[in-house]
Amino acid sequence: MKQIPHLTYGEQFALDEWLSHYPDDMSYADILKLLMESDWSDEAISVWVVVEDYPLSQVAEFIDNTREHFDRVVGGACHE
Repeated sequence: MKQIPHLTYGEQFALDEWLSHYPDDMSYADILKLLMESDWSDEAISVWVVVEDYPLSQVAEFIDNTREHFDRVVGGACHE
């Protein structure tokens, strides 16, 4: 996995766990914000098939919970 410079390892790990595609130039917060918006429609971001029937706001929660867990487990050792 190529590290995206403006994302922490935890952010990138969480995005990669739940999304099949997202723009490399978009911030973690901006991606979550798009997912949380009810009228969101953007082909640049795709969720994994396993969660495609979930509300996008729920997928955003999965992503952030995964990031928090990653950061807790590695203790910040994998940040830029």
